[in-house]
Amino acid sequence: MKHIIKENSPSEFEAWKETYGLTAQELLDNPLLVQEKNKLWGKLSGKTKSIVKETLLKEQGFICCYCQQRINFDENTFIEHFIARNAEPSKMFNYDNIFVCCDGGDKDRENQKKQGIKTAQRTPVYCDKKKDDDALEINPLELDCETHFAYEWIESPDDKPEVMIKELSDKGKQAIQVLNLDNKVLRKMRGEFIAGFIDGISIEEIEELLPQIKQKNEKGKFFPFCAVLEYVLENL
Repeated sequence: MKHIIKENSPSEFEAWKETYGLTAQELLDNPLLVQEKNKLWGKLSGKTKSIVKETLLKEQGFICCYCQQRINFDENTFIEHFIARNAEPSKMFNYDNIFVCCDGGDKDRENQKKQGIKTAQRTPVYCDKKKDDDALEINPLELDCETHFAYEWIESPDDKPEVMIKELSDKGKQAIQVLNLDNKVLRKMRGEFIAGFIDGISIEEIEELLPQIKQKNEKGKFFPFCAVLEYVLENL
């Protein structure tokens, strides 16, 4: 997980909400209108939805709010409700409650299905696709959200290193389980990316690289797995 700093909600999104009366608190709080609110959320589309999605991507530096893999403005990136729509419908249209995340392995599983790969051997479900309506005890907006996790570099006999994620708190443990962040696919993705940085790196190079990892680059992007890379480098 990576700490995310929220910006102002896009004016287009706020105008869209006003069109449907979604700034009225009595409507948002009414538990009897859950289905109606879900239908209204489904009407978010076209240019307005694209603006919301693009704004969220820029806020997050084009990484998944949960696993930190690179995401882009495409069909494999989804708007995610931190507090699920069905769990607390009154927060459905709250900009601070939405992020963007990866597809949780959907595309890989779809391709594996076409190839006839058995279900048990396909990419596991993770991130929002695993979370569904479950509640998370750590929010990416929390300043200390990254401190609940540790990462362990594992050398592999087949020269395919992995990076495990470990909990440093009960909240961290819960997040790893709910999001399935320690699955084999994510371990390998983290390992493959980080291997290119740590092989033969010197202390001086680490000191030079760390400040770059902590901030977005000139294109407004974080390193993929930036919090992972930062932790591994600081603990070499």
